[in-house]
Amino acid sequence: SDFLSVVRVERIRGLAYDNDPESHGALNHVLKRICKLCRKAPDGGNFVPFIKTCLDLTGMPYYNVKASSIEALGKLYLVNPDELDDASANKLLRFFDSEASEIRSATASAWSDIAISNPEKAVNAISPAYRLLQDDDPNVRAESAGFFHSLADEECGECTVALPLLRKLKDNDPDVLVRERAGAAVLAIDNSFGSLF
Repeated sequence: SDFLSVVRVERIRGLAYDNDPESHGALNHVLKRICKLCRKAPDGGNFVPFIKTCLDLTGMPYYNVKASSIEALGKLYLVNPDELDDASANKLLRFFDSEASEIRSATASAWSDIAISNPEKAVNAISPAYRLLQDDDPNVRAESAGFFHSLADEECGECTVALPLLRKLKDNDPDVLVRERAGAAVLAIDNSFGSLF
């Protein structure tokens, strides 16, 4: 926990407030490594202080820093689901409307993680995630389909609204990853929905 504290307070903030693109690249790398460590650690509670740090970083003007922070929040909330309060959830929901495709994609990815550990909150992301299934950017469409796949196991009934569009993407999207993710989401929803009867 002392190591994590030093990284959070000294390294992350220093890299975030440096205007050098290399510092932002290093920050993205640090955040990804923290997320990997977080998922392997026996106690995710040691990573709770990073939640506030990442929430603060989402206010930075740099798209890549913002996107990395949003993705990191998804991983942090995955292992600390009780830390996601309404104010933070509402803040994360607003990023679905970002003008930057990398932020929209990161937001859908973060909500995919949240859907696994906190499906009650993730239901609030269904409408914006559904909208992003029709996004111009294939990465955004793929991450949005991934959100429905993640949520299907927990809140299947809520996901059925996306089935017609997911089926269309599975059969007709020009991007291979979108077709794969949409197909996986359709299968997960069909399987979960079928198990209800």
